[in-house]
Amino acid sequence: MMRIWGAVSLLLIVVSALFAGRWGLDDARALWCFVFGAYWFVAANLIVFLYCLCRSYCADWNGVWVRRCWPFVLGVIGLVCGCVAYVSQFEEVGFKTVMDEHLIASTAQRLYADHEAVTTVRYEEVDGRHLFLENDVDKRPVFFQFLVSLVHGLFGYDGENSIWLNVWILCPLLFLLLYLLGSRLWGAWGGGLLCAWIASIPLCSFIFMGGGLELLNLVLLVALILLCQDFWKQPTAARCGALCFCATLLAQTRYESVVFVLPVGVVLFLYWRRIGQLRLHWPLYITPLFLVPYLWQNRIFSMDASNWQLEGQVQPFSLEYVPDNFLRSVNYFLNMQFSTPNSWLLAWGALIASVCLIGGAVRGWRVAAGWLQGAAVPLVACSLGFSGLYLILLCYSWDFGGAIVQRLCLPLYLPMGILLVLFLKYISLKLKFVRVASLLILLGYVIGYAAPLAAVANYDRGVGWQVYAWIHSMFEEGKLDAEGLYITENPFFYSIYGYACFRPQVANANKQGLIAYMVQEGSRAVYTCVRYRAGDDGWRNEMYNRLDASFQLEPMLEHHLSPDRKLVFYRIVGVEAVD
Repeated sequence: MMRIWGAVSLLLIVVSALFAGRWGLDDARALWCFVFGAYWFVAANLIVFLYCLCRSYCADWNGVWVRRCWPFVLGVIGLVCGCVAYVSQFEEVGFKTVMDEHLIASTAQRLYADHEAVTTVRYEEVDGRHLFLENDVDKRPVFFQFLVSLVHGLFGYDGENSIWLNVWILCPLLFLLLYLLGSRLWGAWGGGLLCAWIASIPLCSFIFMGGGLELLNLVLLVALILLCQDFWKQPTAARCGALCFCATLLAQTRYESVVFVLPVGVVLFLYWRRIGQLRLHWPLYITPLFLVPYLWQNRIFSMDASNWQLEGQVQPFSLEYVPDNFLRSVNYFLNMQFSTPNSWLLAWGALIASVCLIGGAVRGWRVAAGWLQGAAVPLVACSLGFSGLYLILLCYSWDFGGAIVQRLCLPLYLPMGILLVLFLKYISLKLKFVRVASLLILLGYVIGYAAPLAAVANYDRGVGWQVYAWIHSMFEEGKLDAEGLYITENPFFYSIYGYACFRPQVANANKQGLIAYMVQEGSRAVYTCVRYRAGDDGWRNEMYNRLDASFQLEPMLEHHLSPDRKLVFYRIVGVEAVD
């Protein structure tokens, strides 16, 4: 009877959370709740997650210190440091994906300053007071931004703390977790190879040295796989909580990662089936509540369809995109040219491994017996999440393999690496030279392809990050007026560094007020920036700067990004037809 009441209570909580997030409030109230509640929801989620982790693994850590296995620990630290050093040598540290990473940093700034999940679109500083005058709500989940706000609180505010969090904490943590995952599958060889394969993906150098969400997303995905394995092996209430709360944090990292709630549900269902009863641990009753902010924030897409960035398409997701995107995905993953930041070694290896293992299973080989050591169920369950992610990207209106989707499909290399590790372990039972051969192939791939491609970066990275890297350097060198007022389509960049800014729409609508401000004694100089591209008819405006033609501009600073692209800073000296 108690189990029946427990199941009914859980069902009521799930329905109530779904109703509260989806239908209980109108869009405006839901976004208001998200803005003022997201910080506290994520904080509570993180606290209970860390509590469950401590309850689950403190005894294991104590065992490590008692055994004093220092050579092993030092070896793992050396491997992790080596992978981080390899990834970091090809890219300068800095914001990479414009404007996404500036939006992320701006949200973290507001979470730190006011505990509000908003971005700043108009910023000024008066008498040492930071004034956030206009706000907007970003479509991206906020767990990473929350972590950055904690870094601000611990070490002081720095507009680039999102970058340092990725470089100094999340990047080493990712390779440590990858080693733990690989070593469970095939000992030290599996851990080392899995770390090296992921590090050798050329795109990782670009992403890991920036301030985006993708690195935290990968960390939580690997952690979720490990927690699935541990719960299946020892299903305690604490490990159930760590698993469930990791899934909700993952959903608050990237919105498509909510599909990984499915593997958690599958593991729990199979666990209940294995023991023959419905055992509901206390974390299950809390988990649905942590997904409510995800549903609130999702209202942004219904309120403003431009957030989907449809680029001429009618629908953001449709089955009609699948055939073309499937062919593009095959071309992206298996492409061996120096124009794609993929890992064809992992893709081809995983393809061969899957064919051989499936063929072996058809012939009656007991592939999963013995050498999988109980890891089959969690791995198969997690594969459902990766399959769901792949299907989402196939249905997405953006071209698979494009600059945006390349970042989104980076997690798909994890199941490829896992599959290849399992295959190599299987064939190593019969062929003794597999370890040496796999190491030689990896070295040849890195030396002959991955490292040269990452060093040359002969793939589409966009020019936006170069623009803002140069602008930041001009501020640092004093060539741009740090006390000026900047009219820009990207106020997030200026606000995170403390430069006064607002959007062109505000200037266009308030010309009289702007002129009145400019003639005041002691007023700030007003600037704007335009990016040009050379064409047959001369230089044309390439940047999204919608100041109308009535503004009188005086060139102040010019910089050529390339022979056919240049950036020009102007000072606004007046407005036509305005006295």
